[in-house]
Amino acid sequence: MTSDEHPERQDASVGEGVSTEPDEVRAAMEHTREALEAAAAELERAKRLLRETASLADGETPPNGDPSAAASGSS
Repeated sequence: MTSDEHPERQDASVGEGVSTEPDEVRAAMEHTREALEAAAAELERAKRLLRETASLADGETPPNGDPSAAASGSS
């Protein structure tokens, strides 16, 4: 088989098994974008939890305003 029969292998700079078909590239880019958005949301959640934990450790009222949560949070 020649490289003309496998367009994904025409360019030596493209790794083996990497497609250069526009539809497949768009789908891969969309999948990557969704994964990055999910990771960013998870990072924001982790930062929020760290801030809340630090404020509880300092004895402050949690952001939701429930002072009983600070007292019941320690074991």
